[in-house]
Amino acid sequence: HPDLYYHLGKAYHNSLEFDEAITCFTKFKQILQPGDKRFNRVNKYIEQCKIAKELVDDPVDVKIEPIGAPVNTEHR
Repeated sequence: HPDLYYHLGKAYHNSLEFDEAITCFTKFKQILQPGDKRFNRVNKYIEQCKIAKELVDDPVDVKIEPIGAPVNTEHR
């Protein structure tokens, strides 16, 4: 089934297996019909995988601290 490559690509993407995701998305693009609305979406996912690979390869060390009131107040 043609959508298999799309869903497999999403699964790889969500599992941080970006090279495998790109391979699946590329195969999916090859079987799309001209004008298919998913073409741009798949290109976006491929670009996200490429950027994510860079970010994972060069992580940034951050420390998250609460800044106090009025930002960290209970919702009323």
